[in-house]
Amino acid sequence: MEAFGRTIALCVGIIGVVFLVLFSKTTSVRWQRHETIRSMSHGFAEKFLWDKKISLSEWEAFQKVLEQIGGYRAELTVYERKRYEDEKGGFYLYERTELTGDRELREGSYVRMLVSQEESKAGDSFFVGDCGIIVAGGRVQ
Repeated sequence: MEAFGRTIALCVGIIGVVFLVLFSKTTSVRWQRHETIRSMSHGFAEKFLWDKKISLSEWEAFQKVLEQIGGYRAELTVYERKRYEDEKGGFYLYERTELTGDRELREGSYVRMLVSQEESKAGDSFFVGDCGIIVAGGRVQ
């Protein structure tokens, strides 16, 4: 009976090692893909913040690259700074605008780019980690 227990323990150990090796390979690929998307997103955001303009064709090309890699979608929102006057004086508010064409960014505006995973399985967050959302952008100087 003791030999039977050792045999079962050995089989469970071997199956566990094989399972661990297979998941470590896929986890590495998923992590590398996510880091590639993260660096591309931050590079794209840095470019349009530096140039102070967003081209609709560049944005569509970036989205096409995300579609080719697969599993990610992107949203771009511009918060324009508007000055309003009332009896107490002037104040600033930010109005949300969507990207509909080529746009020059004004100083003081905020740009937010949100890249998120489209589908996520329950086991992905356990094996890969919670890496589904990338936020890039900032204030236009």
